[in-house]
Amino acid sequence: MREDVERSGGIGRRAFLLGSGAVLGAGVQPRTARAQAPAGPRGEIVAGLSERALTLDPGNHYSISATSVLRHIFDPLVDVTNDSKFVPALAESWRPVSNTAWRFVLRRGVLFHDGTPFTADSVVYTIKRVRDNTKLIKAFVYQDVESVEKDGDYAVTVTSKRPFGSLPAHLTMLGMLPPGAAGREESFFEKPVGTGPFKFVKWTHGDSVSLAANPGYWKKGIPKAAGVTFRFIPELSTRAAGVRAGELHVIDRMTPDLVPTLKA
Repeated sequence: MREDVERSGGIGRRAFLLGSGAVLGAGVQPRTARAQAPAGPRGEIVAGLSERALTLDPGNHYSISATSVLRHIFDPLVDVTNDSKFVPALAESWRPVSNTAWRFVLRRGVLFHDGTPFTADSVVYTIKRVRDNTKLIKAFVYQDVESVEKDGDYAVTVTSKRPFGSLPAHLTMLGMLPPGAAGREESFFEKPVGTGPFKFVKWTHGDSVSLAANPGYWKKGIPKAAGVTFRFIPELSTRAAGVRAGELHVIDRMTPDLVPTLKA
């Protein structure tokens, strides 16, 4: 969950993925030079979120909690840093090729959690789906998209009806889907498959979502944790109490006056 692109005040994804390893590894010192080799994911992070996730569809929400969960399951084409700079994610590069067209060159060698490769077909399906299904919450953003065409397996050109300079920014908030989800979206989003650092394990509606580390994630060394559980806890006092009791490692929407009470 870097600093959520929606600027929602939720947990930052990059800080969560990298910081969680520091928390879990605290106090563990290598005894020999051999022990200094990079260790695999270990330990579990438990996060307390203020809102219940009502959907696991990246195209159908602007929820803090859904964003926090889904950014660990799915990857976007373009990422954004904590200082608001766009950086490559599933797209290695992008550029405008005209006033109304963007070309994205895609990352090779990325696999979805079920082992199918990420290719241009995923991008075409994902963007066309969110444009054409006007029931989706994010559909309004993509109504100016005229066409999404692939150029081989690892390049896509998105053409719009009028200049769409903000397209890369919007794509930071849209996780890429496998084209095999077409025609079975309802069941797919009950057990979603993405390319992200964690794989879906279980969703207890209204209560929690559990994820497990993706050992084949394309970013080496991530994730640090072997698992993540997101618990939905609307009451701030209960989330804070969970941190004090050691039951929660991370919470969102913390008020400044409570921070001193949570320091070890």
